[in-house]
Amino acid sequence: MELNLKNKKVIISGGTKGIGRETVLALAREGATISLCARNQDDIDSIVKEIDLLGGKGYGKSVNLYDQDAFIEWLKDSAEKMSGVDIFISNVTGGTALGMDAWTAWKEFYDVDLMSAVRGFETLLPYLQKSNDASAIFVSSTAAIEHFAPAPPGFMALKAALITHSKTLSHYHGKDGIRVNTVCPGPIYIKGGAWEFVENEMPDLYTNTLTQIPLGRMGDANEVASLITFLASPVASFMTGGNYVIDGGMCKGV
Repeated sequence: MELNLKNKKVIISGGTKGIGRETVLALAREGATISLCARNQDDIDSIVKEIDLLGGKGYGKSVNLYDQDAFIEWLKDSAEKMSGVDIFISNVTGGTALGMDAWTAWKEFYDVDLMSAVRGFETLLPYLQKSNDASAIFVSSTAAIEHFAPAPPGFMALKAALITHSKTLSHYHGKDGIRVNTVCPGPIYIKGGAWEFVENEMPDLYTNTLTQIPLGRMGDANEVASLITFLASPVASFMTGGNYVIDGGMCKGV
């Protein structure tokens, strides 16, 4: 299927690992121009080279998302460098909250998971309004729609807020031709990620989680990336305000 993403201008937060990395590479294969941020500049430089090799065009910068002024500056610089923005993907997360007290964890998820998406969209809105194929995608979690005991309370609550905000934006900005959707991944196994840690350190929880997935396995990051890439593309031109669950059937709600 031709996704018509060639030369589309994409900004993505959290683009060097896991779902973000696979999304960046999928977009690069489609010929998109991509500006990404992450923490480690070496990782950024490496994936920018991969983008170019795959037929896309890449830019990247190390940005501390706890510094919202620096984040907004990067967004504006990226938009100017690419002479516009067609697609904004908010993929970054505050992490697992391991070792944090409850208040610190709540603040981390608020600043990173929720407010980077809120501020990112508002900052890029003038550019998205000028695009003929504008799309924004927020990466949430199935922990936002069904209780999942291992997930920190702040993570679940603020990922749920992300879904609600996405729906609101889709109504406010439909008149501008901007589509806004959310993707809710379930358990996704990423090397070096949270589920590898659970597999090694909490094997009973890992096994119990697998038994709750009808397909009998955890997902791969590239499976989520394929969904994000499709939703970002003009092929999904009548899809907005949706929350798309990709969890192997784990969520029980209809």
